[in-house]
Amino acid sequence: MNASDCGKVAYCAQSYALSKKHKVTDKYIIKRQKQGNQGHAELTNAALAMSKDRRCFIATYAFGEDDTITCDLRLFRDERLKTHLMGRVFISMYYALSPRLISLCGQSVLFKGASTSLVRIVHKYACKRQGGSY
Repeated sequence: MNASDCGKVAYCAQSYALSKKHKVTDKYIIKRQKQGNQGHAELTNAALAMSKDRRCFIATYAFGEDDTITCDLRLFRDERLKTHLMGRVFISMYYALSPRLISLCGQSVLFKGASTSLVRIVHKYACKRQGGSY
């Protein structure tokens, strides 16, 4: 096994296992394998792109970028909100308004307390919507 193969295993064990199966010469099967590999790569890239979206302005302001609550809310955004039209509309509005709100009120102790309370409430709601998995 060379270094490239090791990298593929770390990146996607399923892709590596499929590539090491016996060689097929049927043109139809080869075509379908290429389509499957392309679909797999697209899905993996989409998942990686989604996981890189670290925006969660108010939760980050209230708790920090890597706090469990902030990470849970990002996951809720990605798994629940992004899957529905109204969720995507909410996300767009949130991204447009929350950075401005933080820049205007970010130094206020009252705003810090209110945002912390609000994020806790939203987190509790997200946990209930996911059956307590967050």
